[in-house]
Amino acid sequence: MDGRQHVKKLPNRTVCSWPKADYPSQRIYMDYAGPADVYMFLVIVDSFSNWLEVKVMKSTTTYNTIRSLRGIFSRNRLPQVVLTATSHSLYQKNSMIL
Repeated sequence: MDGRQHVKKLPNRTVCSWPKADYPSQRIYMDYAGPADVYMFLVIVDSFSNWLEVKVMKSTTTYNTIRSLRGIFSRNRLPQVVLTATSHSLYQKNSMIL
């Protein structure tokens, strides 16, 4: 008996891509990576240049996340679009902080 008989067919899905960014900081991707020992890493990638910013974080609270983002955005510019996975550090009391 072949095991493929019992596998359900997945529905067809359309893959959508974001259009290419036209300038730096137009769109960034950010997420946390880790843990590594006691640290987490705030990872930000600019979609235009693929510039990578990594901030080592001992605490990923909303306050510390915003504090780190302010420092990163002060060296660069404010992004037009921020894409991220849902993270408790980016939300506070059902309201988005960013």
